[in-house]
Amino acid sequence: MTNKFLIVGLGNPGIIYQKNRHNIGAYFLCWLRKRWLFPEFRKNKKLLAEFSSVKNKQKQIILTVPLLFMNESGKSISISKRIHQIPLKNIFVVHDDSDIAGGEFKLSFDRGSAGHKGIDSIIRSFGSQKFHRLRIGVRQDAGKRKKADEIVLKNFQPEEVKKIEEKFEMMGKELEKRIEKIIAENR
Repeated sequence: MTNKFLIVGLGNPGIIYQKNRHNIGAYFLCWLRKRWLFPEFRKNKKLLAEFSSVKNKQKQIILTVPLLFMNESGKSISISKRIHQIPLKNIFVVHDDSDIAGGEFKLSFDRGSAGHKGIDSIIRSFGSQKFHRLRIGVRQDAGKRKKADEIVLKNFQPEEVKKIEEKFEMMGKELEKRIEKIIAENR
C-alpha cells in the first residue's frame, strides 16, 4: 500500500507578492522541490494549483502551491485532497507565522488558526483542523509586538532571507521524520 502525502506551501499569487513574508510557505516549497529532486512544478487548472509529485513503493508525496489568494487557499487544497484521495492526517500546510521570530519554526498538528486567514480557509474547507502545520517565523524584531498585517505583507530584507534559508534544511528533515512516523504507524 502506498501512503499518500500532500505538502502545501501557502502564499499569494503574482510577482508583486513573491518576496512578501506571507509567501514564505510557497518559497519553502520551491526550495523543497529542488532539494528533494522533484520534477518542475506544473500548473493544473482543475486543482487551482501548481504541483509536483514523486511516488515509490512506500509513499507518494505531492507538493502543491495554490494559485489562489491566501484567504481562498482552502478551496484549492480540498480539491487536491479529494482528487488524490489523501487522508487529512497526511496533509502538511507550510505557512508564515508572525508570532514566531524570523528563521524559527514549529511543526504542529490539530491546532486552531490563531487568526491566520489561509488556515481559516483550510479549516472551513475541511471542517476540521486535524492536519499538520509547519509554521515559519517571519517576525523581524523580537522587541515590539505588531499586528500581523503590519508584518506579513512586507518584503524580506536580503539578510533575513539568508537567515531563514539556513533553517530550511532542518525544516525539511522535520517533515521527513514526521512522514516516516506516519508510515510506521500505518504498518
